[in-house]
Amino acid sequence: MKNFKRDFPIFKNNDLIYLDSGATSQKPQMVLDAVSEYYQSYNANIHRGIYKIAEKATKAVDDTRKKVARFINAGGNHLHERYHRVNQSSHVCVRC
Repeated sequence: MKNFKRDFPIFKNNDLIYLDSGATSQKPQMVLDAVSEYYQSYNANIHRGIYKIAEKATKAVDDTRKKVARFINAGGNHLHERYHRVNQSSHVCVRC
């Protein structure tokens, strides 16, 4: 089995045992890299801007929503059309 702690920078050179994921989850390096790229390269309002970085941000969010919908088997790529708010979506998932 893979040692997933290697993917999380906070656990490198640290004997940390973190049990508070319900309040704040630690992020793997690939997530930190993606968020950093977003803020450095195309931080913009999604579904509103008509300029290049807004279009790139919108595409990134829409593509991610589609991937999550497929991952949780949400009936195709329509999760983002029905549930715009993350909190609402998570409550629907919990009820399933």
